[in-house]
Amino acid sequence: MNKYPKITLLALVYASLLAACSIQRSILGKWVETDGREQETDEYLKDGTFIVNSSTQGQMTGKYSFADETHMKLQFDGLMSVAGTFVLTVKLSGGELSITDPNGKVSTYKRSD
Repeated sequence: MNKYPKITLLALVYASLLAACSIQRSILGKWVETDGREQETDEYLKDGTFIVNSSTQGQMTGKYSFADETHMKLQFDGLMSVAGTFVLTVKLSGGELSITDPNGKVSTYKRSD
């Protein structure tokens, strides 16, 4: 039995926060979708905002944050804000970003900058 459960819990929370901060830094910049029919470019900025340029939906903006190292929350601005917050599963490996939406659709991006 662990004599120091609070310390163990704090260590786990701290490790999770470090991982989330790490991916938040790694995702910064522009990403171009590589597997879609539409041409889409996503840009993640230091201030926690994003810009999506889509050939079919135009430009969309909003805020992003990370719940942990594999889950990103998106909150769109404007008309898209009525849809609420989207929680996406993300995987970042080298110069490739994989995003899985709540319906299971996977989109793959490569770094463009």
